[in-house]
Amino acid sequence: MRRRVEHARTLLESTTQPIKTIARAAGYEDESSFGKAFRKLTLMSPQTYRARRMERAV
Repeated sequence: MRRRVEHARTLLESTTQPIKTIARAAGYEDESSFGKAFRKLTLMSPQTYRARRMERAV
């Protein structure tokens, strides 16, 4: 699970792809299961993670 979430984090930081597309690219069947796994490891949703990374980049 950690490896898939790490891959998703990279995609969230480096692309503007929709969360659903990133979830599938990371190997998750649906956005819901991806969101749960992502929150478990990062303590935030994929949307929040992307928004915070974008804020720091500016």
